[in-house]
Amino acid sequence: MESKRVLLRPLLQKDAQSLYKNVGTDPEIFQWMTFAGPKSMEDYESLTARLVKESETDQRKSFAVVLKENSEVIGHTSFMDYQERNKSIEIGTTFYAKKYWRSFVNSECKLMLLTEAFEVQKLHRVTLKTDGKNERSKSAISRIGATYEGALRENMQRPDGSWRDTAYFSILENQWPEIKDRLIQKIK
Repeated sequence: MESKRVLLRPLLQKDAQSLYKNVGTDPEIFQWMTFAGPKSMEDYESLTARLVKESETDQRKSFAVVLKENSEVIGHTSFMDYQERNKSIEIGTTFYAKKYWRSFVNSECKLMLLTEAFEVQKLHRVTLKTDGKNERSKSAISRIGATYEGALRENMQRPDGSWRDTAYFSILENQWPEIKDRLIQKIK
């Protein structure tokens, strides 16, 4: 999948090096993930290996987020929890180099992923979720146009052992045309 400035392609093991170089080990980037943030090249190797392995099954389809201008891998996102019977999928495990927060990157990635989900795969629902304390992510998901559905209380454990409430958002196929227009306007 590609947009004007961003390419989403399958994540490869060799991307671990670029992720380490470009995303780095700033704990704020991974603060709200359900896995410990990578602190070294070896951690990125392990994380990438896990994501690639899960992509070989129906568990996940991982994508490297690549800037077209310089072919640098600056993040990761994925499709997860595909439910054929319910015509639904989740977009998640999204992280970008901090310098691309609140930039064109998230809008272009979500436009590509949602177009794939609704127009190619003909799905009915896309779920997005985040830690209930992650205000930045909740705000970004809302800005896309997703509807907040509520939170599951203490349903996932954080790496430190504490329990998180998970905030759930969704986009339904009948909402997609308006959300698509909004995203297109944002990235112009």
